[in-house]
Amino acid sequence: MAKDRTNEAVEANEAQPTEATKRDEVQEQTVNEAEAIFESTLNAEPEEEPQITLPKLYVYRRRYTNKSDGKQYWEYVLPAVFCGQTAEVLFKCDDVTGYQMLERLFDDGAKKVEFHAVENKQYDDHTNTTRKYWTYSVAFKDKDGFDWNYPLKVRRTSDKAICENYFRYLLFKAARQAKVSNE
Repeated sequence: MAKDRTNEAVEANEAQPTEATKRDEVQEQTVNEAEAIFESTLNAEPEEEPQITLPKLYVYRRRYTNKSDGKQYWEYVLPAVFCGQTAEVLFKCDDVTGYQMLERLFDDGAKKVEFHAVENKQYDDHTNTTRKYWTYSVAFKDKDGFDWNYPLKVRRTSDKAICENYFRYLLFKAARQAKVSNE
């Protein structure tokens, strides 16, 4: 009879989980949940930050008189801001044909054409560095809806500095505004 009671006690103890087995089960469940969360992050698409772009900018043309020959020509200007003051960025084309093509964009009586600036990256294998640079173009949409683009270059080194700082300033303002609107 004592043996039966001992066997019943042992069976009862085996039927009831001990603290150690409870901890092991909780730990195993926690590990399984953590692994599931980790695997879900591996398969999930990364959240993309909203792309911050430059606002619409326009290039204007205006007449100027060349000091050396007294003739009148067109110059192409992008109004900008540098250190809180207004500035102008002057653009040029590579050759006479470039200016003729640019004139065709303004021939329909347009006072301004849309300006596009794209930041590009170039990787140098020799130095293992990435170089960033901007490319500029103007665009005009004709009556048929076709978008005509023509590349531009800044006229002077100072124009390049003003232009790049102006773009950084516009992107900074847009990022700050996006951050405020998200909060």
